[in-house]
Amino acid sequence: MSIKIYFAAPLFTQAERIWNQSLANTITGQDPKIEVFLPQIESGKAYFNGRFDFAKVQQICLKGIDACDMLVAILDGPDSDSGTCFECGYAFSKGKKLIGIRTDLRAGEDQGLNAMLNQSCTEVIRYAASNDKENRLAELSGLIIAAIHRVYR
Repeated sequence: MSIKIYFAAPLFTQAERIWNQSLANTITGQDPKIEVFLPQIESGKAYFNGRFDFAKVQQICLKGIDACDMLVAILDGPDSDSGTCFECGYAFSKGKKLIGIRTDLRAGEDQGLNAMLNQSCTEVIRYAASNDKENRLAELSGLIIAAIHRVYR
């Protein structure tokens, strides 16, 4: 039996998309029982003639959240990404468990996050990377997998 995760994160820069894909691959590589729905991959199905059909993008994302067991969200930035926040709110309204990931060192109102986000998350992982660049994704992935198994019951 697999655990289906919706991976909510900013996906507008090349760096964000590469990092999201790398982290998702590391998670599934470390735990093959976890399936990751990565919206940046799925929303490519709404790309026609050099443009996105944004209504289709939203439909793909909402169906992805509906089909998942829980949501894992990257909540970095001085104010977390608005699309990611919407996905968190939608998932929360559907009774889904949320795991927030905060790698950003900046402070915020409620332990580094907007209070509505922090209080909606079942668990928040606050991650300060090790100095070993090669192990950062593996280390973070291990923390996420452990949280998924704690929350998924």
